[in-house]
Amino acid sequence: MKRWKLQDPRDTNPATNTYVFTQNPSQMTSPFTGRNITAQGTVLPGGRVLMWEGNKSAGQFSFRGSIRNKAHYENLRKWVFERGNRLWLWDHFGRQYVVVLQDFQPEPKRSVGVYWRHDYTIIAQVISVGPPTVDEKGN
Repeated sequence: MKRWKLQDPRDTNPATNTYVFTQNPSQMTSPFTGRNITAQGTVLPGGRVLMWEGNKSAGQFSFRGSIRNKAHYENLRKWVFERGNRLWLWDHFGRQYVVVLQDFQPEPKRSVGVYWRHDYTIIAQVISVGPPTVDEKGN
């Protein structure tokens, strides 16, 4: 299985510019935004609807998963709140997103022997989504 990955294109240090998720998210919303269409009817008898299409705007995207240790928790927190502007995100389909991570929402969960057990949601603004690079068999 292809692991989700974050990369900061402004950081030139290979040791710190990439984070590979220890566990892929279990849920995600669609990263695609709808078309920006405005419609207006005309006043003529049997008038037609006039339509205009504007540029696409950034869409909101979220993904959820589980955290089982402090390192995973701290890495996600830091990437959302300390990395800054546009980041690259790769998902399990090999798609490269350009995103701005907006919020990290950890929810503590009771788990015997796993003190840092949380479920989390990360909310991001999606600037662009690249094509998938993984085939039907996951290669």
